[in-house]
Amino acid sequence: MVVFSDCIECEHFCDDGNPHTCCCKAYPDGIPRKWYLEGSPKKVKECNNGIGFKPECDENLGMAETINHPKLGKLEYLDSPEQIHCWHGGLEGSELGFDIILETLKLDQADADFIAKITKNWKAYEEKALADLREKLISEPKLFGLSKEDADSLSKLKKFAIQLSTVYLL
Repeated sequence: MVVFSDCIECEHFCDDGNPHTCCCKAYPDGIPRKWYLEGSPKKVKECNNGIGFKPECDENLGMAETINHPKLGKLEYLDSPEQIHCWHGGLEGSELGFDIILETLKLDQADADFIAKITKNWKAYEEKALADLREKLISEPKLFGLSKEDADSLSKLKKFAIQLSTVYLL
């Protein structure tokens, strides 16, 4: 069962590292399971201890909303399905971009150092990915719907372009 609780979008929510419990300023010893699964924090004035739901960031973010992240540069918030939040950034010196997709508004839950390392060195990662694709193209041409001869020919091209789709880093 997958549960999307309002709690994870609250500024007071804490990730204590324990996958079996969640805590927050209202429930420092752990959010009661029933409240986490069935409660409506966004709809009540107070959750517990005089503390109520407070959005981690503006819930009315729109397509034009941008932030200037200290490590990742300019990020644009994209309209996304409910409970999914997406920010788009550009790669320096390229027409390419990258997306950060989270199940929370809390952008700080993304590993900014890791993402910055990849986006700053994107050319090296691209070269490695292309080398891996060339190798896979030669070793498994049927995977790409190609004959062995066509795959060998394509793999020798200096300009080897591919259409990249979203890559999920888990």
